[in-house]
Amino acid sequence: METIIGRDEEKKILSDALQSKDAELIAVYGRRRIGKTFLIRNHYHKHIRFELTGVHEANLKDQLHNFSLALQISMAIPVTPADPGNWIDAFSLLSNQLKTVLKKEPVVILFDELPWLCTPKSGFLQAFGHWWNTWASRHPLIKVVICGSAASWIIRNIINDRGGLHNRVTQRIRLLPFTLAETEHFLHHQGVK
Repeated sequence: METIIGRDEEKKILSDALQSKDAELIAVYGRRRIGKTFLIRNHYHKHIRFELTGVHEANLKDQLHNFSLALQISMAIPVTPADPGNWIDAFSLLSNQLKTVLKKEPVVILFDELPWLCTPKSGFLQAFGHWWNTWASRHPLIKVVICGSAASWIIRNIINDRGGLHNRVTQRIRLLPFTLAETEHFLHHQGVK
């Protein structure tokens, strides 16, 4: 994996969450192209067992098909599972697959570009909240990371949610642009003088 420049506070939060004796729901947000996915993938590279990235402007059917493909790739399933009919079924499939890898090591589940998964009337957020509250939060080895570039959407619909996800986020990381010192370190690392 590539070296992560800077981001010391963020790496500490991620490391602490990984070592936590409780299930963790980590919200990572910040503007586009700032390194959210890079940070998560590189810091948790040994622990990510499922990763789903929302498809921009895709309908529910396509998002669910994308889920099936992601499940097949992440869990090394020989045949692509049938597309679930809805997000409740999708999370049930995910839980069944995760049961096979929940042993002694933490398991990271990454939902990237979460706002893109929440298409109108898709039921994603409700199903996600239900899955977290009834299954994932009961498994101390589960560490769920949700990412999104639409920071205001993440804050409004996840962090400040008044429904099923109310007060469920255990860690928040607002990824900001590099400081001048981090920029200098990054450029030096890239061989720029």
